[in-house]
Amino acid sequence: MNKKKNIALFIAAAFLFLALIGGWPYGFFTLLRFVVFGASAYVAWMAYEMKKEKWVWIFGFLAVLFNPFIVIHLNRELWSIIDLIVGIFMIVSVFVLKLESRSNTNRNFSGTPTSLARNSAAAEKSESESEGRQKFLSLNFLPFCPPKHSVSAA
Repeated sequence: MNKKKNIALFIAAAFLFLALIGGWPYGFFTLLRFVVFGASAYVAWMAYEMKKEKWVWIFGFLAVLFNPFIVIHLNRELWSIIDLIVGIFMIVSVFVLKLESRSNTNRNFSGTPTSLARNSAAAEKSESESEGRQKFLSLNFLPFCPPKHSVSAA
């Protein structure tokens, strides 16, 4: 997992450093946006999978900044400074951000295992079925609005 992250970040950093050299056509900067956007979104997703929330926000912001779909227009001098800072940041993050596969990947952001939630739901289901009735889920799409009546089978 770290190898893919490192390759994506090195490629994006190379494009950012190449952008500092003048004389590129506009198409290069469009390609730069796609490459940096893709690398940032990919690393943000990997950081999300490893529950590294701070890194998700950082790379998510970079993905928004460099997104090729809704272009943020800044002058060339400012983009040169941004390209240099982000390129250095991406090289540094190759060494700082470690995304190892955890054996404990079934955790949500609150830290509780998702298997516990599944087990408690299964226990609740088996308990209601042992009482001789089947439990129906309500069709309430808005969890903050309680249903007007409850549906149950007799």
